Amino acid sequence: MAAPAPPRRQHDALSVFTLVFAQCLALQVAKDAQAFSTWEAVRELKWDAPESFKAIVPTSALAASIAIAHVAPKSDRALVALALSGVLVLCVNGAQSNHVFLELAIALAVLFTAPLAALIGFGGDGARGDDDAVHVDGKASRAALELVETSKRQARRDAFSARMTLAMRGLLVVLYAATGFAKLNGAWHDPATSCCVQMLLGTIAGMGVGDSKFFTWLAQNTAVLEAMPYGATAFELAFPVILLVSLARGGVNARRSVRVLTIAGAGFHVFIALPPPPMSVYPFSMIMAPMYVMALVPEECAAAARAMEEASTFAYAAAVAAITALAAYAVQLSCASDYFEYPAYFGWELWMLWVLLVFGGISALAAVGVTPPLHARDSVRTRATKQSPASTFVTTAFALLPSLFVFALSASTYLGVRTYPSFAMFSNLLIEGGASNHWLVKSPLGFDLNAANANGHASNVADHDAATSSSVYYYYGPHVALEVLDTDLPALRNLQVNLAPLFPARVLAALTAANVSAEFYITPPGWSFPQTEAVFRPFAVPLVEVRRRVSALDPEVEFYVTYRWIRGGKREATVREYRRRGGAVVAGSEEVLGAPLPPFRATLHRFRSFDLDYSPCRH
Repeated sequence: MAAPAPPRRQHDALSVFTLVFAQCLALQVAKDAQAFSTWEAVRELKWDAPESFKAIVPTSALAASIAIAHVAPKSDRALVALALSGVLVLCVNGAQSNHVFLELAIALAVLFTAPLAALIGFGGDGARGDDDAVHVDGKASRAALELVETSKRQARRDAFSARMTLAMRGLLVVLYAATGFAKLNGAWHDPATSCCVQMLLGTIAGMGVGDSKFFTWLAQNTAVLEAMPYGATAFELAFPVILLVSLARGGVNARRSVRVLTIAGAGFHVFIALPPPPMSVYPFSMIMAPMYVMALVPEECAAAARAMEEASTFAYAAAVAAITALAAYAVQLSCASDYFEYPAYFGWELWMLWVLLVFGGISALAAVGVTPPLHARDSVRTRATKQSPASTFVTTAFALLPSLFVFALSASTYLGVRTYPSFAMFSNLLIEGGASNHWLVKSPLGFDLNAANANGHASNVADHDAATSSSVYYYYGPHVALEVLDTDLPALRNLQVNLAPLFPARVLAALTAANVSAEFYITPPGWSFPQTEAVFRPFAVPLVEVRRRVSALDPEVEFYVTYRWIRGGKREATVREYRRRGGAVVAGSEEVLGAPLPPFRATLHRFRSFDLDYSPCRH
């Protein structure tokens, strides 16, 4: 009697995750490829130079992995290769940005949860296992053995999927809790400065209804504008609580709560991507999509993928043709657009279409829902997925390591380690210079002073005389800072850039009509564009960032900077000047401003600009 043929592997949630994550990583490829968009740029490359290797080889590997992931989304090894190349490119070429760090966390989650066979390149998803090493007489026996091996491979795939779901849920819980906690401050809830209100008005104006009766009513109704930031804070803080409680309870009602949460979250991320550039944060919205797929709607996504796989050729071709036509139209709009996008990822119109389609699909699947289980569990599969308590603890710990990474990065804001990137973006948080506008974290200075005392470098970093003493050479936190009053050094002038003047005219008009501040600051690693403001605006920045930029200069560069020290949340009255002329520091200048940072400190610590008087919207 002939044994049944092994079942064909079907699409599952990991297949959908692979495709979505690959398309998110395509942003990095699009960004890197722009450096070689002309033949002249390619000809100028020195192929034997490390810079050329750094620029081309990792990005090429990632592009190849993205292509393979689209061809073989069911393959564990294709997903592992995608994650490995993603980690390489993000570490080598990735910007110091929140969404890049989140992409890195997701890629690490793949590597920490993948089956060992997929990591080492043997067995796993596509191999025949030990079939060829076993002498079996008869086609039926070989087919039966193949069925067993296929079941084992499917069991490993199911276990991989379960670990990834756990990892993505952990990331969502930590991320929403961290971003919600950062928004517990007065500036976020003040409509005049709130990033939330800015994005609301930017979305409305960007949709072309900035002169409608609805907008006029909204701009005049301060109660609604005041309520919006509170609603956003409540959503971000409630998200992890609802998710954890629902998962703990289980049952139909809990599942319904998760589906409602999914729809609300999808709408939230579409909302923050909708404002036209440079206000839109669509790269961050995009990277949330693969987490939603695995954490919130894995069964629904798997069912939809299988349905698409089993659809008629005509239906499949029609869907591909429709998406291609929409993408072509979006590219056409992008080519004709005059939006300023920073950083540039090819075009907001195209990626905004992606956000609408993907989160629209996620919302639709959450609204419809499916009834698990996804697969019938045979005895072989059940035995293959059983683990000892110790093994379960280890796999769970590895799955949650990326969540610990995001938590540590978020906590570093309050521990004086870094404020950018640390998932406190667009929160109006002020926690530098010894000051704090956070409702709960009131004394950020004390932690750093205690650390300095313990290391024996300073008795009190906040003392007046400490600014010129050797103690500040060993202080790398955010609470000893400079207020830059004027400078002719571009590296310092561009340490703070206001993107608001680059908003579309209709967005600026909407902000003015609602009496909302047109300030949208970034602290770019480099700025090659013209100044966005005609008059230099003083700003404050931790000493570490001044040292980073001044010490990186050629010694022959001549410049000056006038400044005041900020310590203990107060400005020093004395205005000082640091000047370099003829390859030397002018007498009377404080040399600490040009002191190089130790490599480890330069990597660990990174801060954005701030202002003691108020806290406008900052990335």
